[in-house]
Amino acid sequence: AFLTSGDIMNILNVTFTAISANRNSVPKGKLSINNNIKIDSVEESNIGLDKTKTALKIAFTYKTEYSSDFAKIEIKGETLALEEVKVAKGILDKWKKDKVLDKEPARLLINNIMMKCSLESIILAKELGLPSPIPLPMMRQDTPTKEAKK
Repeated sequence: AFLTSGDIMNILNVTFTAISANRNSVPKGKLSINNNIKIDSVEESNIGLDKTKTALKIAFTYKTEYSSDFAKIEIKGETLALEEVKVAKGILDKWKKDKVLDKEPARLLINNIMMKCSLESIILAKELGLPSPIPLPMMRQDTPTKEAKK
C-alpha cells in the first residue's frame, strides 16, 4: 500500500532498477550510519491515461553509508505517480527550472520511497552481516517496581 495525501499526488508504484551492496573493511572506531534519498529526475510518462491525468516518472537514488568506508548500500529506482494535468505541469516546470519539488509532493514521494527502500536495505544489511541501517523496535524488560517485588 502506498501513502496518499488527498488531492496531492497518487503514487502508483515504487520499483527498483539497480541494487548494490558492498562491505569493504573492518569498522574502525564508532560506527555511524547515514541514510539519504536523492531525486534524480522527474519526467512525464505516457501510460495511456485519459486527458485529465498525467503520469510522472520520478527517478531516485537511496543510499545507506556506513562510516569509515565500512559499507555502502545503494538502491536506484523509479516511482510512478498520477497527478491532475495542471498540477503535473507545475511540478515538471519547477523541476526543469530549479531541480526541486514542492514540499507536499516531495514529502509524499520521499515517505513512499523510504518505506520500500528501508525494508530492502535492512534485508541487504542482514545478508552482509551489517548492523541494521534503521533502528529496529525492541521489547525491553521493565525494572520491577516495589509492589511487584512483594
